[in-house]
Amino acid sequence: MEKRDLLMATNRRLQETAQKLFMAKQELEEKNKELEKAKEIEKHEKEHLQKELDALNRLARMPDAQAGPRVKEKAEPAIEKKLTKDIAEDLSLRYIHILESYVRTKDLDKDESLTEELCLKLIECGVTPKGIISIHLKAVPQIKTIGDLETRRITFESRMVLLKVMTTYADLLRCKG
Repeated sequence: MEKRDLLMATNRRLQETAQKLFMAKQELEEKNKELEKAKEIEKHEKEHLQKELDALNRLARMPDAQAGPRVKEKAEPAIEKKLTKDIAEDLSLRYIHILESYVRTKDLDKDESLTEELCLKLIECGVTPKGIISIHLKAVPQIKTIGDLETRRITFESRMVLLKVMTTYADLLRCKG
């Protein structure tokens, strides 16, 4: 009798283990499907971001003659300070600070005064919109990230900061001119 009971108990445990393994396999297959979907979405996002980055790089390299239609009177900033290496580094650090702040808070208005100070300094040093794009392109990779997905998210969200800086820059130029 004991052998029979032992055999029955062993069979029952084997069946339970087989059932657990089957359930785990199904769960794993489901997770793999989700992962494949996420990979596909990530691939499309990466392609989109690469196209956008290429466009920004082309725009930054574009000569002034091709930059677009001109107004009869050019609203050029009066260069008050020569752009030195130290000043360029300071501008870059300020931009990185604004980027990091936005990535943490998702609030562009939080650093309104910092953005305006940065733009005034950019105008004071004669930095053009192409220069701002160059600062942006150099600053984004310097943002601390945890992983590849985080890097893509920051790259995507950093465009909001670039847009904010560009509009503030344009508004300040318009008010000065």
